Amino acid sequence: MSRMRLMLVTLILAGCSALAPAQLDPQAGKVTFGRSLDTTTFVLTGEATSFAVNSDVAYRGALSRVLTGGSIRLHGTLNDFVVLDQSNAVQEEGFTLYGGTLPGALLFEPGTFRLRLLDFGNSELATGTFTITP
Repeated sequence: MSRMRLMLVTLILAGCSALAPAQLDPQAGKVTFGRSLDTTTFVLTGEATSFAVNSDVAYRGALSRVLTGGSIRLHGTLNDFVVLDQSNAVQEEGFTLYGGTLPGALLFEPGTFRLRLLDFGNSELATGTFTITP
């Protein structure tokens, strides 16, 4: 049984991100999206695969393995154009969930948004996509 940890990290560009216990883990390697994320319970509400242009979008990534510190890199593309590339230092060990809110300013045109969570060696930990509608 893996150790359970909870930590909150504040991000300037990509909103508020959090780490959570493995017991709330959805499918490993997958990022899911919704209207809001409770960083205390790590419940994602309003789960969806489509959002309007300029809407804030919450995300929760179930990492494909336990992360033992270092950093998580958020890599986001909109219609295959990089709009987010941000690394966040992580002090905690033993977590498998990472989430937060993507600001609507990143979602400035209709199309497909892809979010990848990467470790410090650029290995993919989780990925997900959603559609941005006019």
